[in-house]
This record gives sequence, C-alpha cells and structure tokens, in this order.
Amino acid sequence: MLYYYLVFTILINKIFAQCERNEIYDSVRQQCLQCDSTCSICYNTNQNSCLECSDGFIKSYINNSSCVQNCQIGEFVNNNQQCDKCFIEGCIECDQDYCMKCSKNLEYDFFTNSCILKKSVCQSQVEFILSLNDQDQCYQNCPSSYYQNYRLKICQKTVQCQQAYNNLNSKLNQKVKQVELIQQNQYLIRANKCTFSLADQDWKIIDTQVLQDIDNYEDQYMNNGQETQEVSFILGTLGGCLAGRKLIFIDFTAQQTIFEKDGFGYDYNLVYIDKINQIIFFSQNNSTGIEWFDLQQINVQGYYAMDQYSLPSNPITMFQITLNSKTIYYMQISNTTVIIFAILGQ
Repeated sequence: MLYYYLVFTILINKIFAQCERNEIYDSVRQQCLQCDSTCSICYNTNQNSCLECSDGFIKSYINNSSCVQNCQIGEFVNNNQQCDKCFIEGCIECDQDYCMKCSKNLEYDFFTNSCILKKSVCQSQVEFILSLNDQDQCYQNCPSSYYQNYRLKICQKTVQCQQAYNNLNSKLNQKVKQVELIQQNQYLIRANKCTFSLADQDWKIIDTQVLQDIDNYEDQYMNNGQETQEVSFILGTLGGCLAGRKLIFIDFTAQQTIFEKDGFGYDYNLVYIDKINQIIFFSQNNSTGIEWFDLQQINVQGYYAMDQYSLPSNPITMFQITLNSKTIYYMQISNTTVIIFAILGQ
C-alpha cells in the first residue's frame, strides 16, 4: 500500500548557505555532502544529479541532469552551453547553422545544406541503404515498416519519419503528437483533441476513439492549431485524457475503459508521468494543488502544496529518485529552487 506525504519545498539557496557551492546538505546526517565532480550545483551526490555543471563540463543532450566533457557524435554545443542534436539529418559534426562532416556513406551538399548518399555506395542510383553506416546492403525496395527516404537514399524506421506522421495526420484529420509501439505489430497513436488510434505495422488504422468529444475544444485548449496545454497522454497500452473536467483511461489492447470520472470542478493539466510505478500527476491551472492517479490502485489521490509556490506550466526539468522503497518526485522551477512535489513509498 502506498502512503502519501504532504509536499514540502527545498530552497537550494538556503541549503547552500550552509555548504560550499559544490556540496549539498544532508538533513538526516546533518552534514554537507560532496556533489559529483562534474556538478557545481546538485540535488543528489550521484553523477546524474547536476543542476549546474563544473568548469570544463556541459549539460548532456540525452540527460539534462548529467554533465559531460564532450558532446556525442551528431551533437554540438549550443548558445546555452548544452549539447544539442545536429539539425541536419546524417550529420556527425556541425555547429548551429551548418554541417561540417556527414556520416561515412554520405557527403555534404553545399547548395541544399544537407547530407546525401555518395554515388559510389550503391551500384544503382535508385537503391537505398538500410543504415547510414552500412554500405554492403543496398535495397531497391526497403523492408516492411521502413520508409524510403528519397533525399538521403536510406531506409528509415517508419515510426521515426515525418512522412508517417503526415500520413497519419491526414487519416485522423488531427495533428499526431505521439506514436508508441505497444505490441509487436501494433502502434498506439496520440493526436490533438484527445484522439487515439490503434494501427498495424503497415499503418492501417484498426480503431480510433475520441476520449473527450468537446464542441468548443479549439477555443478552450488550442491556439493556431497547437494545443496550449497537455491534456492527453500514453502510458504503456493505455491512452488517457484530462479535458472537459473529466478523467478517462482506455486500454487499447483490451479495448475497455479502465477508469472514468467526471464532474471535476476545474480543468487539469498533465504534470508528470511515472512510467515505472504507473502514476500520472496532474494539477489545476496556476494552482498549488496537485493530484495523481495510481493505475495499480485505480484511484485518485491529492494534496495541496505550500501557498507560496504555484506549479509552473513549463518547469525547467522534472525527475524522480527511488531511495529505500520510496520514490521522491522533484520539479526544478528556477535556477535556484527545486520543489519536492510528492513522496510515495511503502
């Protein structure tokens, strides 16, 4: 059984007043502990707990709480001194605007500012390679579930390519926001307006459901075709929606409603998803209140945080740490302030 604790706040600047800059105060031991050498400010002592990096280190692209000395292949250091992905497909060395080096089977095209397949890689100009680094396998037709990228002349996983999203957009008449492989040959698709679809490996739509059919949805939740707040989500085989002052979960493999509750006094925004423990956190707009839904317990829980902090719609980062059978959920709301918005455990 899970026990729920009242939220409390950590003010990093107050904690650091007792410790050096690269230390964090342990309230249990009542002593300062050293941050990892890669961190100048941290929220824990392990390597993946940096809020700011030490000199000579930069934030990782893969994990915003990790600091590295060098970005990975296909990344560059942006103006915020963080690793970022090269925006040119197939580029392995770049800056913010241009590609300096393409993957080994590609060459740089100055006129289009893109990486294209070298003419010598395949015998025919109508063939494709399955991998950017595989020059021994050329295909006239890409395998099933791969998309033929005619510009790069490579086979790309369909779930990763823009054409798949464009095709799904037209089929669903909604902008696709997320695609997840939930079974060996099935994808769960999340689109605007709490629209969910189940598709097979050839992207044939098996089933489509609109979890909240609201007449004035665009006026309430959208601006210029973009949703202004997250009110839908995917968790495993489940699709969920928070719009219309209602909470609903549907298991798309079993094709059944897991939970449904309406009559909420306010609309809610999605705050955080704990995929490990299957817990969804949500809150009201500009509120200090936060609630969560436990998929294992199939119930809604809630409490209210301290009045001095309204939960931001776009926190800097969010993360969780499991210690001694308890999971602690953190939200960084400024450069100097991290709040613990929940502690759940046995």
